[in-house]
Amino acid sequence: LSLDQSILEELLKSAGIDYKKMKKELHSGASAEPIVIPSAYLKADVSLEFEKSQGINVVAKLPIKAAKSAVLIGAHGDHLGRGDAGNSLAHADEKGQVHFGADDNASGVSGVMEIAHYFADLQKRKPNTLKKNLVFAVWSGEEIGVLGSSAFVKNWDKLQKIKAKQYFSANLNMDMVGRLQEKLYVQGVGSGTTWPQLSEEISIRQAMPMVVQTDPYLPTDSMALYLAEVPAISFFTGAHAEYHSPRDTAATLNYPGLERVTKTVSEYARLLADSTVPMVKYVKVGGDPSSKLEGRSFRIYLGTIPDYTQEGVKGVRISGVSKGSPAELAGLLEKDVITNFAGMKIENIYDYVYTLQSVKAGVETSLVVQRG
Repeated sequence: LSLDQSILEELLKSAGIDYKKMKKELHSGASAEPIVIPSAYLKADVSLEFEKSQGINVVAKLPIKAAKSAVLIGAHGDHLGRGDAGNSLAHADEKGQVHFGADDNASGVSGVMEIAHYFADLQKRKPNTLKKNLVFAVWSGEEIGVLGSSAFVKNWDKLQKIKAKQYFSANLNMDMVGRLQEKLYVQGVGSGTTWPQLSEEISIRQAMPMVVQTDPYLPTDSMALYLAEVPAISFFTGAHAEYHSPRDTAATLNYPGLERVTKTVSEYARLLADSTVPMVKYVKVGGDPSSKLEGRSFRIYLGTIPDYTQEGVKGVRISGVSKGSPAELAGLLEKDVITNFAGMKIENIYDYVYTLQSVKAGVETSLVVQRG
């Protein structure tokens, strides 16, 4: 669901916030805080049909002799087709047109491919440069809930002898990197111990102004790796009016800027793969009450991260909880299945959403889970 801008402006006005001023501050790189909208309720009627289809991840490995770990560099390759999935922001006269997805996310895919070519060539010319394997991935299903990267992590832990968090020392994600203006946004630096220091060094070395943002709970594929306890950051060049519309075309991209971003990300990869030991250690970060998967739609904050890939489960399985959240304090764990909340039977994500919207903040309630 999305809000018309006029409705958003009205809601913000009721909280004493000027939309244009807030937008300007966000574009400048200012940190965002949750906004409380007083006594506002929104209602929508939605007709849903369940459709099942198969997505394909494309994953390649550059093996390095004697390496026991890897750096994962990824970007999502799916987009919106003609906008039929429901998350299109096309204008009324653009309905049904091809959504080209040049910035979101052909830019990221091209970056991953160029970095793969660069390191493959480097390995041929200077075979002793890298100490870690490099894994390159183009994910499917990002636009409908980071499904491809989530499936990769889950299947990795099932099929491999070593867990993802032990094998992958870091994840670099490229999502919408084709519209560089003045600064490159490096998101999720709170996911690891030395991301800020590494970013500062690379920013100076590459003459690339950066805005570093702490929150690792992002609506992109880096979050799937972060939930698997892999330090993960995502690169982003900023929002624009062509997002999720047929107007996101190749002609709108800043190609010299995309080249600069790609070189910058490759420098992260080079430094991370230049040592046999991890350069960044995982840090669990407390989730913002405006969590990208839960809180932005609800009046209360619980701190669960629902598993949107679940199938054949009666209830809502969670893929994690935010540090310091009510869910963590209550003892909820990854893979717990919520079956009852506030006396309401929970059979699916829709029951859960309804109950979250119904309970009152600050009032003690009950939660029943299945474990194991």
